[in-house]
Amino acid sequence: MGLTLLCVSCLDKSEYEIDSVSWNPSVALPLVNGQLKITDLLNDDDSLHFKTDSEGLLYIEYDQDLESQDIRKLFSIPSKAVAKSFILPGAVVPPHNNDIRSDSIVSVVDFGMSPEKLDEIALSAGAVSFSTSLLPQSSQLNYEVYLVHSGFKSRTTGKTLNAVVNGSGNIDLSDYTLSLNDNKFDLKLVLVFKKTATSTTIAPATSVNVQLDFKNFQFIYIKGFLGDQVTSLDAQTVDMGIFDGSIFDQAEISLANPKATITVVNGNGVPVSADFVKLEARKDGADPLKVILNPNNPVDLNYPTVLGETKSTTVTVTNVKQLLDYAPSQLFYQADARINSGLTSGNNFLLDTSQLKVSLHVEVPLWGSASGIVLQDTLDVDLSSAEDSGVTGASLKLKLSNEFPLDGDIQFVLTDENFTPITTLLTEDQMHVIQGSTVNAAGELQSVGTFDDLIQLSSDKIQNLFKAKHLILVAALQTSRDTQTGTAPDVKFKADYSLAIEAGMIWHHST
Repeated sequence: MGLTLLCVSCLDKSEYEIDSVSWNPSVALPLVNGQLKITDLLNDDDSLHFKTDSEGLLYIEYDQDLESQDIRKLFSIPSKAVAKSFILPGAVVPPHNNDIRSDSIVSVVDFGMSPEKLDEIALSAGAVSFSTSLLPQSSQLNYEVYLVHSGFKSRTTGKTLNAVVNGSGNIDLSDYTLSLNDNKFDLKLVLVFKKTATSTTIAPATSVNVQLDFKNFQFIYIKGFLGDQVTSLDAQTVDMGIFDGSIFDQAEISLANPKATITVVNGNGVPVSADFVKLEARKDGADPLKVILNPNNPVDLNYPTVLGETKSTTVTVTNVKQLLDYAPSQLFYQADARINSGLTSGNNFLLDTSQLKVSLHVEVPLWGSASGIVLQDTLDVDLSSAEDSGVTGASLKLKLSNEFPLDGDIQFVLTDENFTPITTLLTEDQMHVIQGSTVNAAGELQSVGTFDDLIQLSSDKIQNLFKAKHLILVAALQTSRDTQTGTAPDVKFKADYSLAIEAGMIWHHST
């Protein structure tokens, strides 16, 4: 895992000052006076994910919502056709001034669903189409049929569905809630002879036929026992680019206390078990890494008992350190959802908006050991005017005050106007001057690491200084090692820690 921290703004050259240099006949020329902080060294994208806790400890917080899933595809209300006939005996019906209720048919309509046993359906769409016919067609009977659906109740008026039909047509049911008994409801048909001023002869075996088609049902919610069922949720791939090297790059960091959780928010009023058939981190050029959960897979999800509420379940990623070391570019998961596992009865509900909302939360405190951290900044320089001033030698006056618990090297890279490197200012044995701060067993800062001395420069370095137009300050750091054991203790990286640098040139002139 790496963490490259690049300074996004140059140090303020208006603050450059070296007030401790008073050599004579030397001339002091300030180069650098500023501080490097981790909070100043994050690019804009990274800083969106960096936060500071109440103790000033920096941590990365990353949240990713995975696409919501639903289990509605388990449930559809089937169309149901009902055909009933009134068989009339031969008779002569005398004239009558009022409608006459003749015969009635009471039947039970069963949607035939399994394994669910529904008690209630609030419809958002659906209709019952009807058609009636009279056989023989030569009959002159003037009739109509009353449809009485006591199980259908309008949500607007509160009234049950009563309709009069003759011929063909449709009745919109989108405003109705249907009460059921194990997927069944009662239907009553009543045959009515319309009033007439003349007598009507009914031939033997005359029939009034009614065809009803309940169809295109869509629900707002359903209630009842939804059965023991399994559905496969859609596989998903989620971008994890924040961890694939855009933050972790070059440096090696061993984190002491990273955390990652997966939270599922469940709006389905039914016991649900989520089986993550595949949950793995992926990146190019490497085998997938399995993400391990606690509690173990499959995970029983909390569920609401009140319509419209949600319940959440959070599971912990137990191999989060391995996951972050892997530096994934993607997270892939495919899960099955099983409802009412092993149950044969229960009071369940499902809304048309009920979903399983899955989210990933990662919290990585910058608390651990590290090596290869690079801090850098670029400064403009122009020392050409000193080239002809009789300079015979030069020293770099360098003062460091380091609050980071990191030892390291410092180097000044000289470049031309096009930022093409010319040379480095310090030799190999002059670079090892950054002394890390000391920390206690809890990783807290105890004392600042310091350096304050002159570094003699060779003549060729001086000549290259005169040619330089830019100076790149580079500090390469690693966790301070225990002098006795050689091990790197876990340390905390706080937002206010800084590496303060004062540097200036001391020119030596011939007398």
